[in-house]
Amino acid sequence: MSRSGDLTISQALVGEQIGSYFGSEVCPVDVNRDGVTDVLLVAAPMFLGHHHKEAGRVYIYRVGQVLLTLNGTLHADRKLQDSRFGYSMASAPDLNHDGFNDVVVGAPLEDNHRGAVYIYHGRGNTILPSYKQRIDSASFHHGLTYFGRSVSALMDLDGDSLVDLTVGSQGAVVVLRSQSIVRVNATLQVTPSSINMLQKNCERKGKESVCLNITVCFSVSSKLPEKSDIRFGQYRHIYSCNENLQLYR
Repeated sequence: MSRSGDLTISQALVGEQIGSYFGSEVCPVDVNRDGVTDVLLVAAPMFLGHHHKEAGRVYIYRVGQVLLTLNGTLHADRKLQDSRFGYSMASAPDLNHDGFNDVVVGAPLEDNHRGAVYIYHGRGNTILPSYKQRIDSASFHHGLTYFGRSVSALMDLDGDSLVDLTVGSQGAVVVLRSQSIVRVNATLQVTPSSINMLQKNCERKGKESVCLNITVCFSVSSKLPEKSDIRFGQYRHIYSCNENLQLYR
C-alpha cells in the first residue's frame, strides 16, 4: 500500500480447478517461531479428486522476501471419498515440543460426513507434508457429524501449559486436550568393567566366585512449552550376577 492509499498487487496465486474454492481458507504459519511468517497454506476444499469426489487440497507456499513459492501440498488419507480437506485450518503452537509450530487441518466430509482432523508437524522453516495424526469423530463419539468444520489451537483450557484443540462439528464443539511428550533415557553400568573368571572377587554359598554388579537407571522427563525440563523421578535397580564357569582341560 502506498502513502496515498493505493494498493498494488505484487503476486496473484491461481488455483488448478474452477470451482475448487482455492483461497477460501488461508493459514500463515511461523514455523520456527522467530516472529516471521515462513509458510502460507492455501486451501481448495472443493478440489475434485478421482471419480469427481470433493477430496480437497492444501497447497504449501514458502514465504520469501518478495514472492510466494509453491512447495508441494499436504497429504491426507487416500480413501476414495468426499472429504473437503482444508475446509478449516489453524496454526498450533508446537504440539510435539520440538521447537517448531504445527498445523491442524479439518476434513468435515470424511467417513460419510462424520469428519476428521489432521495434525501436521513443522520442521525447519516448512510444514512436513505427511500427517502425523488423524483424529476421526467415530473414534470417540459416534453421533458427531461434520467434525472438523472449524478448528482452533490457541488456548490452554486446563492450565497445564499445553495448548488444547477445539474442533467444531454440527451442533457441537469438541475439546481435544494435548498430552505431554515424555522422554525416557536408559543407562547401563557394569562393575567391574572387565571380568577375569580366574580371579575370584566374592563369595557365594561358601565358595569363592566371580561377581559383577549391573546398575540400570531409567530417567523420565517431560519438556513443557516455555519451561525447563520437569523430572518425574528416577528408578534404580541393582542386579548381582554370579557366573559359574566350568573350565575344561
